[in-house]
Amino acid sequence: IRARPPARGRWIASDVPIIAVTADTTTEAVAKCTSAGMNALLKKPVHVDELVAVLERFVPVPRTA
Repeated sequence: IRARPPARGRWIASDVPIIAVTADTTTEAVAKCTSAGMNALLKKPVHVDELVAVLERFVPVPRTA
């Protein structure tokens, strides 16, 4: 994804967050994901609250007053 050119200027590939989803959360697995360029890691089974927390790190959520 990061190697692809932007589609008509809509996205800059480096701005697209990459989130790994894996059942292997050993130190080695986390290190591999990080070195491969992943921005975050979710462990399986994915829980909604964890998914929301990770997505909120990368996607601005408008707050209502």
